[in-house]
Amino acid sequence: MDPAGASFDEHRPLSPRVQVLWQLPFAVLAIVVLLAAAIALAAGAPTGVGVVLLVLTGLFLVLLVTVPKARYRNWSYRLSADQLDIRKGIVVKEESTVPYFRVQHIDIRRGPLERWRNVVSLDISTASPSTDSTLPGIDPADADRIRAYVLARAGYDDGV
Repeated sequence: MDPAGASFDEHRPLSPRVQVLWQLPFAVLAIVVLLAAAIALAAGAPTGVGVVLLVLTGLFLVLLVTVPKARYRNWSYRLSADQLDIRKGIVVKEESTVPYFRVQHIDIRRGPLERWRNVVSLDISTASPSTDSTLPGIDPADADRIRAYVLARAGYDDGV
């Protein structure tokens, strides 16, 4: 149980609001390729070029809808008594474990897009660079509780 009394013992999903952040690169690519198609067609480029660019735009729109949902479905984390377990991956499934005793500090990062979606990322630094991890798209209230829980288990006072 975490300090606030909520159980972290089961795998938990990220905030659903993170999906919009993951959609942005595909949206930008779709817009850029669509503009390129419009310019190519207006400039008198062969019709095949415009068609290819329009097909690419459609592909990016399909990816915009499918990839963030699949990524969200496959991302989860669990805080056990002695470690943080992370599961992620769409095609290649990845499971990683961060033992609390290796945790040196946890940074809460909140860039402009994360503030827009009201989520934060937890950057977890350990004694071994190969076990450093990031939890993206965490609800801000959960992030504070997770940080306090992990640091308490690691034997550090988080000073908050």
